[in-house]
Amino acid sequence: MRKYQQRGKGYLGGLFIWVGWFEFGFHYFADVFNVPPYQATPRLISSPDLNLVQASFPIFIGLFVLYGLFNRQTKCNMIRWIHRNLRINPGMPTPDSQRSFARITALETIFVIWFCYAVWLFITYFGASMRLLLVAYAIWAAWFCYIFYRLLKIPRAAYAFRYGIPVGIIGWVLIATPSHMGMFPVVWLKPFEYPLSSIAALAVFALALVSFARHRSPVRGSRSD
Repeated sequence: MRKYQQRGKGYLGGLFIWVGWFEFGFHYFADVFNVPPYQATPRLISSPDLNLVQASFPIFIGLFVLYGLFNRQTKCNMIRWIHRNLRINPGMPTPDSQRSFARITALETIFVIWFCYAVWLFITYFGASMRLLLVAYAIWAAWFCYIFYRLLKIPRAAYAFRYGIPVGIIGWVLIATPSHMGMFPVVWLKPFEYPLSSIAALAVFALALVSFARHRSPVRGSRSD
């Protein structure tokens, strides 16, 4: 339960840092420096603040290499997969204090959100056609289905919560991308104009929290989370 609570605090902290610090910061500097929008297709236009997100690519990749790729003590499935398949040896682990699950979850949340932004911004930047967007969308949807299937098979609540964060963010792209192309309104940014949708989303979120809080792992020690 302690890990679960720390994961929840870390997720909310990472989400608030991204929305309140990064996104508002990108908006502010885009206005200050008068960054122009970028029109990838007639129906898909990247706003000035998203162009700054794309410009942050070298910084985030550098941090990912230093604190993620060259980290023996990581529990991230993707980084461990890279270590295993590319035969990367980051060296022996160094002794440290007890892991801060809230800090780790906050960092993972920020990086996953940024990664989803960066991937789709680069797809649109390099001359994206509607056919390319549809292919990328189909691949993304297949990836989401695979990791969502894996999420449903995790028995431990704390680990499922941590794994569910990137699954939810990746799945959110499947909803956000068509809305930014004008296929339907961005209802989550206009809660007072679409109260029924907002109430339904809040109810599902509350039920999910109650379900996690009442969950008891049937197996202990089966996997580190």
